[in-house]
Amino acid sequence: MKFRTKIAICMVVFLSLAFGIGGSILIAMSFDADLRQEKSAATDSYQTILNMLAVVNSVSTQTYYGDVVDALEQLEENGGGSWSALRLSVDGNVYYESSSLASYMDDSVSTESVGRYQLLIFQEEDGYYLQVSGALEAGEKILCLDSLYDITSIYESRSEQQKLYRYVFWIIILAGFGLSWLMSWFFANPPAQLAKTARKISGGDLSVRAQVKSGDEIGLLSEDFNQMTDRLQQQIGELKDAMERQEIFMGDFAHELKTPMTAIIGYADLLRSRDLPDAQRREAANYIFSEGKRLEKLSLRILELLFTKKGELAMTPTQPAKLVRDVADLIRPVLEEKGIVLELDCEDGFCLLEPSLTTSLLINLIDNAGKSMMDGGTIRVSSSMIKDGCRFLVDDEGCGIPPEEVGRITNAFYRVDKSRSRAQGGVGLGLALCLEIVRAHEGTIDFEPRRPRGTRVTVRLRGGVPE
Repeated sequence: MKFRTKIAICMVVFLSLAFGIGGSILIAMSFDADLRQEKSAATDSYQTILNMLAVVNSVSTQTYYGDVVDALEQLEENGGGSWSALRLSVDGNVYYESSSLASYMDDSVSTESVGRYQLLIFQEEDGYYLQVSGALEAGEKILCLDSLYDITSIYESRSEQQKLYRYVFWIIILAGFGLSWLMSWFFANPPAQLAKTARKISGGDLSVRAQVKSGDEIGLLSEDFNQMTDRLQQQIGELKDAMERQEIFMGDFAHELKTPMTAIIGYADLLRSRDLPDAQRREAANYIFSEGKRLEKLSLRILELLFTKKGELAMTPTQPAKLVRDVADLIRPVLEEKGIVLELDCEDGFCLLEPSLTTSLLINLIDNAGKSMMDGGTIRVSSSMIKDGCRFLVDDEGCGIPPEEVGRITNAFYRVDKSRSRAQGGVGLGLALCLEIVRAHEGTIDFEPRRPRGTRVTVRLRGGVPE
């Protein structure tokens, strides 16, 4: 059973119970009020008759009750009262009946206790009646006086009210069912659409979104659902990208291993299977040694990359300017051999850094800048302090980076010029390592091609400042 059907049924049941019970109570209360009013009027009328007969009896000189009967006959001739019938009896013998309706009276209701009276309601074929019975002293005798009142109109009124109530009841129930069905559709449709959207998303369609048409709880739920879907789509996209990068990484890693391993195996097999002249033997051993060093460097870079991805670094107060100068002293002799001039512009100050990783970052950036400058030139390195850390700039006059390659140069094993990098001993992990070091310091790294040639690398490390 659908949710909106349940809502409609519950509302109809509630309306039925509420209107049914409430209407029945109102009709019953109205009927009881009318009946009490009729009983009060009947007892007042009956008491008036008794009072009149008591007066007649008190002034009568007869020792018998003939004057009482005469008074009743005279009262009947003068138009009587609101009763339908009167009956006077003594010891079960009837001495006066005003109407044939007196035959309806119940003899068991009569009382011989003077000053008290009893009421009885009963139904006959032609309607409902109220009988009032009491007693009156007449000399030495006790007279029983019974009066009958027609109360059929009260029951007919109740019957008409019940008939009208049933008619109105079914109109309200049908109207309530239609209204509840529309309301249940209005309230249940947004969750149904949300469920439909969820099924599409679970089926793999991440482009669909829930429609937000209100600011209530359903609208807020739809907004949260859309935000969750956006985040899910983003995470799935990131996961796909990560898987693609992992596949590329594994393929590039296998390719990087294949070339030196093939050479090492080939030269090792040559040394094992043949007696070579000393010059050829030394050449083979040198090649095996250089390729082994290359594999060692590759493994060390991968270990550094994995270490920095863990992100749990011990930050210490460090002078960025000192790190730049130390790296410059280390790498300047190598650059000078290539005809490259290294210029520094450093601002003094302290910030929180991981010194060894920051040193590796600067070495990689300057080394990459030097590899791009085959014809010499100038590399300018500057450091400055920012509010929450420091900034490094590395400007070179090299071959530059094509704009379409900027977004890919930090991928592992990626090279803009693959043949030149391998010839210079690169493994394609330098900028990937730089990116992870920057992320570990909650910073950013940007590459900007310069005109007419060269590249500017801007690094911001936001590890914080000492307190």
